[in-house]
Amino acid sequence: MGTARLGLFGRPPFAAYWSGGLLSNTGTWLQAVAASVFVYDRTGSALAVGVLNFATFLPVLLFSVTGGVISDRLDRRLIVVVTHSISVVLSLVLAALIGTGLANEVHVMVLAFALQTSATIAKPSLSAMLPDLVPRSELGEAVGLNTLQFLFGQLAGPLLAVLVLATSGPAWAFAVNAATYLGPILAMAFLARLGLGGRASGVDPRAGSALPVPTSLAAYVRSQPWVAWVLAA
Repeated sequence: MGTARLGLFGRPPFAAYWSGGLLSNTGTWLQAVAASVFVYDRTGSALAVGVLNFATFLPVLLFSVTGGVISDRLDRRLIVVVTHSISVVLSLVLAALIGTGLANEVHVMVLAFALQTSATIAKPSLSAMLPDLVPRSELGEAVGLNTLQFLFGQLAGPLLAVLVLATSGPAWAFAVNAATYLGPILAMAFLARLGLGGRASGVDPRAGSALPVPTSLAAYVRSQPWVAWVLAA
């Protein structure tokens, strides 16, 4: 009865997946605010902050399709673990550079680009494994709760950034962000124990496809010209 009242959160695979995502998204927004504050404090330039945000957005444009292709060919849990482990290292490097006074705005921009590249590669795998964690009849609810998780992270991350920046400084903000990447890593380890989320159910990765699979954004845009207009807009 108690489990039924929890709804999808009464299902351990979904609860682990959702909790790991919430922790990671909170850290992502914490990092975004902390990086913007750091760059503005160093430069006093709104343009520099704009360049930082552009560097953070650019991987989404460049690597989203590539991430989707990778998620169809490899174990999705492994993709998430590898990309998030890389993000832990990158965030700790940035925290160390800032803590020792060696970091400047360029370091932050480059590492923000690298962190977002890692997240962009992982995102399709995280999204694609959701149908393997809940019954088909509850998939709509799961998608809605996943969107809610993103919104919670978007609200909690900046609040946490303000708290950490005010009490400990930017180096600690990036160190905390590094710790939040452990959420999805632990969630993937749990799903691996249950044998869930590795690949789409019933799909043989060795099977051929009737349609050619684009391996880059450029290839996809060439195959679907209308996408170019959407990207331009």
